[in-house]
Amino acid sequence: MRGFARQLGDALQLQRLRADLSVAQARLPARRQEMLDRGVAILSTCPKCGACYDQSTRSVEGGNFHRPLTSRPARLRYHRLRVDRLERTLLVSHWLRSPLPADEPQMIREAIARSCSIFGAQRAVLVWEESDEPWQHVDFWDEGAESSERTGLRYDPVADARVDGLHFHTPDAVAAEQVVSFGTDCYPTQIDGPVVHPELALRFEMRPILSLALAGDSLDGRLFLLNPARIDRFLAEIVASTISSRFDQYFSMQRARTAAVSEKMLQVARDLHDGLLQSFTGIVLRLENVHEMLEEDREQARKVITQIQAMLMADQRELRSYLEKMRPGPRVRRVEERFDFRERVDELARRLHEQWGIETTIEIEPMDRVISESLGWETYRIISEALNNSAKHGEASRVIVRVGSDGDSLRIVVVDNGNGLPMKGRYNLIELSARKQGPAVLGERIASLNGDAILDSTEAGLRLEITLPLGWKGYA
Repeated sequence: MRGFARQLGDALQLQRLRADLSVAQARLPARRQEMLDRGVAILSTCPKCGACYDQSTRSVEGGNFHRPLTSRPARLRYHRLRVDRLERTLLVSHWLRSPLPADEPQMIREAIARSCSIFGAQRAVLVWEESDEPWQHVDFWDEGAESSERTGLRYDPVADARVDGLHFHTPDAVAAEQVVSFGTDCYPTQIDGPVVHPELALRFEMRPILSLALAGDSLDGRLFLLNPARIDRFLAEIVASTISSRFDQYFSMQRARTAAVSEKMLQVARDLHDGLLQSFTGIVLRLENVHEMLEEDREQARKVITQIQAMLMADQRELRSYLEKMRPGPRVRRVEERFDFRERVDELARRLHEQWGIETTIEIEPMDRVISESLGWETYRIISEALNNSAKHGEASRVIVRVGSDGDSLRIVVVDNGNGLPMKGRYNLIELSARKQGPAVLGERIASLNGDAILDSTEAGLRLEITLPLGWKGYA
């Protein structure tokens, strides 16, 4: 009796389990559709070749690709594929967070080596062209053995127009007729003729390949991964995008660095023009006068030579300080020399009097302490260039300089009694630049500080009004 009861209970329990299983099976399509609606990929695999494809495939036909052994593909273990893809995606994530390489060869080495690691390839070929350059770069990587060349458009086109801009996989890139798969599955497409440039495919013995199309603002090309262990459309898109974006970042940084160097060189040229070259011009003129003094007044000639020696020593100190500031890398720590604006402009006035015989008056209006302490080299060089122009080109005998602040701007007014500009009238920097007249170096320096200037040229002399925004980089 007990045995019968036990058997009856087991039978009832089995019936309930079958009912629950039947309900679960009935709910499976709805849950599957729910996963698809949420963007969860349900991946399948070819039981013979192991290639992956998505849930929309029911059979694989044509070419040399394998058919599934069943009418519906065997479901790949979702957890295992998910973990493998996650691991590869993490490799790309680490790649994105890594700093950019220091030079172009390291950039290329990084792109190829990391791609090979992600797709399990031992060899790779990167063929690319830099924008606005008539060169084709061919870089080969074989587990550490590298080669690189730059030639004309030797392999043109690199790939057939039918795969232009697409990632593709083919089991034999040197075959006369090729079967190409666009993506991660066994979708075959028969293509007559080579899909890769024949010379390129034969040179690097391309058989099974995965080709990634690279397109960015700075480069255009293809990465060929030879004998890849895994083919994944999802990762192919990410890796191709990563390579293109990192190349764009690298070349953008290079262009920015070149522009910064050019701007620095332009600033150096302006500084040398406004400082040492102006001083040397005055020294040369004074030395010419010394020749005449030697015949008439030797004692006065000695005094002038002594003054010239002092001027040269001052220029030497200024040049040494300037070069020290430009020197890259760590410098020996020392006490920085404080820039005394008032002392500098007074010294400039004395030198102009000695060199050109000009009477210079410097008037600095009372200003906020923060503003007065921010008056640095840029302000000084602007005044120096303006005064030297009045002396050399305007032939002035008297100059007045006024420096003051007006709200959020710094005002510099220079008035002389010289000849003024060849064309008379009132002009701003834009008008002078369009006419290609006026003080070009002074205009460049003012424009570099986001400032403006008004020149009023008359027969009685020149009035220069300069306005500079406070807080601009030149005052730091």
